[in-house]
Amino acid sequence: MTEKTTILFLIGNFGVGGKERQMIELIHGLPQDRFSCHLFVKNHDAFYLTKVQDRLGSFYSLENDNFHPFDFLCLARQIDRIKPDIVCSWANVTSHFSLLARLFTKHRYRLINCCIRNAPIQLSAVLKFERLMYSFYSCVVANSNAGLSAYGQNGKKGRYVLYNGFDIGRIPLLSKEAARKKLTFAAEQFIVVMVAGLTVLKDHKTILRAAAACEKQSENIQFLIVGDGTERSSLENWVHENELASTVSFLGKRDDVELIFRAADLSVLTSTSWFGEGTSNSIIESMACGTPVIASDSPGTREVIKNGENGFLVECGDHQALAEKIIELQRAPETIVKLSIEARKRIEKKFSIDQLIGNFCQIIEKCSD
Repeated sequence: MTEKTTILFLIGNFGVGGKERQMIELIHGLPQDRFSCHLFVKNHDAFYLTKVQDRLGSFYSLENDNFHPFDFLCLARQIDRIKPDIVCSWANVTSHFSLLARLFTKHRYRLINCCIRNAPIQLSAVLKFERLMYSFYSCVVANSNAGLSAYGQNGKKGRYVLYNGFDIGRIPLLSKEAARKKLTFAAEQFIVVMVAGLTVLKDHKTILRAAAACEKQSENIQFLIVGDGTERSSLENWVHENELASTVSFLGKRDDVELIFRAADLSVLTSTSWFGEGTSNSIIESMACGTPVIASDSPGTREVIKNGENGFLVECGDHQALAEKIIELQRAPETIVKLSIEARKRIEKKFSIDQLIGNFCQIIEKCSD
């Protein structure tokens, strides 16, 4: 019998973001006869943990709002206790802690840095530092080719792309009408949804300005904002000040986003021009559910959406172009049907859960050489 490979996964805030979802899909999907998985986090909520509790050999949370300088010593103790073959980190701080921990552990392990989740157009001083730090890691994983390129990692040894994978089995077996009835959404409205953290990275102001423009030009369009974050209060105030409360609803954090995507006609992902998306889970989940996406034209997004074929791209910050495309599609339901079919095909072909698991296993083997 082949000995299992023990992997210690590390992450900071264990919430409901894209990197958390990708990591959880790996823990859940890795063959249990080949891998033993452990998880170390800074803090967590219960959204994803319940899915993998029975797959974890151990779970440890620092229960801190912020990392403390000597938390790496706690990590080092966990490493000596678990004795992992591989430490796989999904946050910059935990990656750097893993480097430091090597100085304080008796156990030797291979380190995989999975922190490249975006593809910034311009690197800030902090991101330039992170680009420099990648030279200390023999194995670096990004979720897009654009991400590797943005951080100057393309062509270097031990650099890999691991696209997000979606489990098609998560999609509710409900029609759009049935999904709306279950969620008590109005049957006659044209529903546009955005699922993303309410942070400055996602540029919610653009979709809100588009909502204001749509309200003036068309009827029965409802915008749903799913997610939470530091910008929520200011965004809700903006909606109130611009008298859009009947057009825009904030749904907060949800654990039924697939059902919401099924109920929607379109989804949107607006991002700031300087952030640069990697491969967004929100986009992949929406397309898998058959809900076409209009997204800001970011480097990594181009690896998922083929403009005009399975969705649409608009310039970052161009709320008028976004509004025009929404109204155009509202008036062309046959186009939405075609986009829906192509969107689903794209995810099944390129971003399946089986591909995620298989590619990760190949990366592990290559990082072991």
